[in-house]
Formats: sequence, C-alpha cells, structure tokens
Amino acid sequence: MTNNFGERENLINLFIDRNSKINLSAIKKPEDVYVKHILDSIELGSAFEFHRGASVIDIGTWWGFPLLPLAIKNPKVSFTGLDSVNKKLKAIESIAQSLDLQNINFVWSRAEQHKQQYDYLTARAVWYIDVLMDISYKLVKKWWYFIFYKMFSDEENKDIYKIARKQDLTIKKIHKYKLFEDDIQRAIYVLKKQ
Repeated sequence: MTNNFGERENLINLFIDRNSKINLSAIKKPEDVYVKHILDSIELGSAFEFHRGASVIDIGTWWGFPLLPLAIKNPKVSFTGLDSVNKKLKAIESIAQSLDLQNINFVWSRAEQHKQQYDYLTARAVWYIDVLMDISYKLVKKWWYFIFYKMFSDEENKDIYKIARKQDLTIKKIHKYKLFEDDIQRAIYVLKKQ
C-alpha cells in the first residue's frame, strides 16, 4: 500500500472492533482486512481517478468497502454510503466519524428508492450485473460513470457487454487484477453513461 494511506491501522482496528459487535464481514484478521478489503478497495486507483469535487455514491455499502478507503484517499471528493440495513450503516458511519472523515454522508434506503443522482457510482461484490444495472442506472448523471468491482467470470463479462449495448453505456476500462498469488481473478469495470 502506498505511504499516503496513513489511516490504514486506524481503519483496520475500528473495522475489527465494529465487526466483532455486529458481524459486518467474515474477514476478521487484521492482515486479511488489509488485503481483502482495503487493498481491493483502493485498487481502483490503478485504473481510474475521480474528478476533484465530484460526487460518488457507494451502493450496498454495508461493510464500508470501497467507501471508507476511497474517501480517505480522495478527501476532495464527496462520498455517500447507501444501504438498506440501518444497523450496519450506523456501524460504518461510526467508523467514518472516528476517522474524522468530513467527505462522507450516509443514506438509509434501498437503491431503487433513492432519488438523487451522482457523478460516480461504486458497487463492490453486490448483485449480478442485470440486477445491479436495474437498480442503479438512474443514480448516475448522464456522461458520468459506473464503477463495479466484480469477481471476473466469462459469463458475467459477456453480460456486461450486452447490458452496455442495451443501456447505451461505453465500457471505458476493464481492470483485471489479483490481490495475492492464488487469489481469484477480479475485475473493476468502468462504464460511462451516454
């Protein structure tokens, strides 16, 4: 991890503490939180950068990743964490407050009921692409971006291309990566709304 992520240990400790109380994630060891949550979240920086002053919504944010690491690394970007499970959202909000992150707010709602639009939308390991696009399409402004963290599969990759054609989206980037030697193949998809 780069040296400019100085809140790493604080984030790990706070996450482990909240996780022990309400079971945010099955990942409980500090080194696993670092690799499987934090490194995975900030891998986006290898593929894409947010515009300064932009707005980002992270849907299905219940464990706070990629939301928290991205907010730490991008202090000039405004983030919103959206989830329908209030107790998990409150746990992530308390972590953000403990880290004094001024660039995050939280919304307790289902994505399909949320009305505001954003410049970027992130979603990590939630829903298959057809469901994900159905509930998230209206949340992104025209000419802006969807960013999906996925476990790479040939089938879903093909479906992403089909949905991009159907929804008039341009696939700007497919960033494939692994977090460690025997890891699954992962991908970050960046799609632009036309």
